[in-house]
Amino acid sequence: MHVKKLYIIESDALMTNILYERLIKIKKFKNIEIINKNILDMDLCSLNITKIISNLPYSISSKFTIKLIQEKPIFSIIMYQKEFAYRLASTINSKRYGRITLSCQEKLNVEILQEVSKYDFFPVPKIDSTIVKFTVNNKTYDNIINSNEYKNLLNILFKYRRKKIKTILLSKNKELKIKNIKEKIFNDKNNIKYFNLRPENLNINDFIILTRYLYDKNI
Repeated sequence: MHVKKLYIIESDALMTNILYERLIKIKKFKNIEIINKNILDMDLCSLNITKIISNLPYSISSKFTIKLIQEKPIFSIIMYQKEFAYRLASTINSKRYGRITLSCQEKLNVEILQEVSKYDFFPVPKIDSTIVKFTVNNKTYDNIINSNEYKNLLNILFKYRRKKIKTILLSKNKELKIKNIKEKIFNDKNNIKYFNLRPENLNINDFIILTRYLYDKNI
């Protein structure tokens, strides 16, 4: 195999034993290490894992993607449920555009490689799949994207994504804790112009500006 080191991570003990028997005992690969563990519980950086290829259980798609965002391997090729894959790759003004889209695209480039029909599997599942490629992007955003204010604002706005931003801010300010919220919306001295839009109409830089304005962080 043309890699210096290959880690195979498998949570199922029976499958782990089968892989060990075939690859280590029979094939005698020296550069393979098989780990029987849930990948969500692992520190991939400690193993110096820089590239990931995975057909993961779709039930952990969100948690695994957040792990990718945090650990940022050089590139990853992952197969997801089709709908989830297109949420990651979505753009503004799309119904699929959401909180996970922004979290992902703040740190990673997302590329749809190929759709995989459910009829390519046996037994046939209920859903189609899509293969996605991630690479680390070189974009530099304002540090406020790491703040609790920014994260909480986006979480609440996208929870009510079909409402206008001003409606969400006024109705959920107990959770948002924004000072002088009515004055900021209706006077809008900084000419923000986002309040009559919906969350799906704003890009990352728009949300940075909005957060700084609402929480008096200077624009």
